[in-house]
Amino acid sequence: MIAKHITLPSLGALFFSTQIAFAVEPRTEDQWSISTTLGIVSASTYVGDDENQLNILPDVRVTYGDRFFASLLGGVGYNFVTTNNWKVGGIVKYDFGRDEDGDNPLRISGDDINDLLGLGDIDGSAEVGTYVEFEARRFRSKLEIRQGLSGGHEGLIAEAEIKFTGQFQMLSKSAFFAVGPEVIYGDKNYNQTYFGITTMQTSRTGLSTYQADAGLVSYGLHGSVVLALNGRITLIGFVGYDMLGDEVADSSLITQRGSDDQAISGLMLSYQF
Repeated sequence: MIAKHITLPSLGALFFSTQIAFAVEPRTEDQWSISTTLGIVSASTYVGDDENQLNILPDVRVTYGDRFFASLLGGVGYNFVTTNNWKVGGIVKYDFGRDEDGDNPLRISGDDINDLLGLGDIDGSAEVGTYVEFEARRFRSKLEIRQGLSGGHEGLIAEAEIKFTGQFQMLSKSAFFAVGPEVIYGDKNYNQTYFGITTMQTSRTGLSTYQADAGLVSYGLHGSVVLALNGRITLIGFVGYDMLGDEVADSSLITQRGSDDQAISGLMLSYQF
């Protein structure tokens, strides 16, 4: 499965950050666009891990004008409202869940993890939601809310971010940047699924029992730079640093085996067909 153990909420936010730069490219309403991306990403193996692994990350992105988009990272969405300043739409994403054995076929380097042994697997689940984007001058903001339908979690997760965007010269070419804060919120169901520790799990792992409530999953600062090398090839670099919210950070999984400091970075190369 694609990037099952990489911090997917952060990657979803990365998709929005790179969209900001791609948005300067003119499109017509009836134009299909397909691109493939291959990247190298350093990220925690699970949200709250105190170690990072280096992974290969593939993505495919399809768009149709300013209305439809589909991506392994960004999900499948449709803009019902699109103006000079606003976009409002619906979206479907897939949460790939979490395996207790920590196996990751996309890993390049990094140690095997045993932190999750005894906690059981968390199955994948579809998420359906809506989003609102607002643009004003050099600022772009987005709020996305999704509800898990079945499988691994049936909770609600919300992501909000504000990005300051700009343009500068790099290698005699125009490059675009986006930087700003990001916040992720999970309801009680979502946080309990990923960070709660039941009595049975305590007996298998030695972790203290923990009942998670609704609250922030993480909050931090993220930035990306997009450089078009030519008409088809684009280079994308990104970094991010997050702190876990109290409801997540107080989980015995984090206090006994992980860290409330989380970092992600990577380099991706995209080809436009």
